[in-house]
Amino acid sequence: MQVALAQMSSQVGAVDANLARAAELGAQARGGDADLVVFPELAATGYCTASIQPHLATSGEDERLARVAGGGSAVIGFVDAPWYNAAAWWQNGRLNHILVSMPVAARR
Repeated sequence: MQVALAQMSSQVGAVDANLARAAELGAQARGGDADLVVFPELAATGYCTASIQPHLATSGEDERLARVAGGGSAVIGFVDAPWYNAAAWWQNGRLNHILVSMPVAARR
């Protein structure tokens, strides 16, 4: 199994831009024969603290996350409602699993 680590610098609150960059990196990794692309913690939203508005929270089923996987397999971090650090594992175009960690506000 080929695993690609997609290192990227996310901007806080720039979800669309972050996911567009992640989709580019995912396509590049799959072009290099990666079976699984793994993105950083909170790659979709940028690293948030309690001071960031909760409207950044999204769902692991968000179609923007599916585009990052691009029909392959990818794990991407995001803020899950109501305010949890989470990661979505997409495989073959389907949401396979969501791992939810501690509340983001607890990680000051």
